[in-house]
Amino acid sequence: GTTICYAYMQSAGMVDDHEVKCFRYGR
Repeated sequence: GTTICYAYMQSAGMVDDHEVKCFRYGR
């Protein structure tokens, strides 16, 4: 759900901010 998506984005942000941006823009 939304919680999982948020947690995934937060975790990805810690690992690689670029990946998060790509994921958000890709959405």
